[in-house]
Amino acid sequence: MGPATLRRVFQIRREAQALLQRMETETAAQVAALIQGVLDRLMVEIETAPNVDALLRAVSQLLDYGARGGADLMAALATNTFDVSLVTALTTHGEMFGQSQRTLANLARTFDATYRRDLITAGHANWYRRLADSPLKPASALRDALIDVRVNGGSLRTAVRQMIAADPALDRLPLSQQAISTLARARAVIRTETTRLDNAVSVGFAEAAGVELFANLGVGDDRQSDVCHIACASKPRTIEGWRHFYFRGVYIGPPPRHVANCRDSLQGVPSRGYDPSDALLIQAGVLSEEEAAR
Repeated sequence: MGPATLRRVFQIRREAQALLQRMETETAAQVAALIQGVLDRLMVEIETAPNVDALLRAVSQLLDYGARGGADLMAALATNTFDVSLVTALTTHGEMFGQSQRTLANLARTFDATYRRDLITAGHANWYRRLADSPLKPASALRDALIDVRVNGGSLRTAVRQMIAADPALDRLPLSQQAISTLARARAVIRTETTRLDNAVSVGFAEAAGVELFANLGVGDDRQSDVCHIACASKPRTIEGWRHFYFRGVYIGPPPRHVANCRDSLQGVPSRGYDPSDALLIQAGVLSEEEAAR
């Protein structure tokens, strides 16, 4: 497999990654605006609720509204992500393996019909939970505190103190700072889930085509983490091999590797002929030159 083919594959992956990031940024802003509205309303409810029971009802409704609405926005993003990822997988697979367009189109149609609905439907419940656990953490923390106070006794003031202890960032921050925190949290959730779906499509399509080995392709800029650099510089592995991959005692594993913001993807490659040099990976933007120099 020549350098020109590899450069084309890496370029296709980079362009897809850039498109996914633009889509994520737009959705993160929408989710953040929705959740910031919930948190603003939460502050009003804290000030005006007559008792613990009334506030508990209001918080539960707000939490469900925010998490469900955010999950719906993420489902729309997931649909578009699936499309981008499938086209990317089809195109890079054609470059790597030289299969005919007719064969690839048939594979893509079968994969779409088999996996699209399940991947997005299964993701919705997970996105609801993730949004409640991170961007909506203040509301979740307050609801938990209210339940505790309701069961064990205490005042509304006690519940609010417990909420602030669980998430100090909400302790009367200016609204602009709240919004920044909300956007950062929403972006982190969305980035991780998009990477997860992108890899599910990339790996699933390749496996449906009979591919067994996968190379890790990353974004070789100044934000590339140590573990992702190691993965990009490593030889291709089976999916099981990636799941059990350690380097000098450090678990590397498959992407997404971070709590948030992992941008790596697994690319199906032939069992022979895939052996790019570090210089080619750096030139193609897969490996960070700074990390490689360490």
